[in-house]
Amino acid sequence: MRKYLLKNSAFNFLLIIAMGSCSFPLYKGMEPAPLPDNAGSFAWFRADTGRYLFRADISIYGNELSGLLFIKPVDESRRVLFITETGIKIFDMEFTREGKSGVVYVAGYMNRKPVTKTIGKALSPMLFNIGPEAVEAYKDKSSGKTIISSADRNGKKICSIGDLSGKVEELVQDKVISPEVRIRFYSASPVRPDSVLVSGLHNRLNIHLTAINEN
Repeated sequence: MRKYLLKNSAFNFLLIIAMGSCSFPLYKGMEPAPLPDNAGSFAWFRADTGRYLFRADISIYGNELSGLLFIKPVDESRRVLFITETGIKIFDMEFTREGKSGVVYVAGYMNRKPVTKTIGKALSPMLFNIGPEAVEAYKDKSSGKTIISSADRNGKKICSIGDLSGKVEELVQDKVISPEVRIRFYSASPVRPDSVLVSGLHNRLNIHLTAINEN
């Protein structure tokens, strides 16, 4: 009996290793490809850029808000400020590349943990498109697009790279115990996205951003 248990344990251990070492295409029509050395350059809102300003329409837990959203890269973190059209501050949050978020300020009626947690889950993948470790790359055999798989503490990220912009065009982040976040970037320029759509999270939060040119 003891010999059987040892053999069975060894088999299970080898099976786990074999499964972990296999790499399968994420979608039909995908094939594994070498991971680009410059995977991080595909992300928007990089640390070497200035601030970004967007007109924002946000729907969160049934509340409809509109105003201005400021994004400021600071070293390896990103600061996000959202104010209404009348200048009332709604939230001010800071995000790190590892997927952590911290609250600087949240308006009283929104200052609840489920709300700030939902905001953090939506904005973190938008700000840091490629996770700290990009682990796999794929090629779409029909379009030739590059798909990069990476992860952070909030889950696995699947990023589709746009042909024209050379940046992340679509991003899906999912975690077994958390609802999916889907983000779509629209732009023909590699400088900044013209607009961004954030959805998912069981429809608790939807964001539509439109870039404002400050020049």
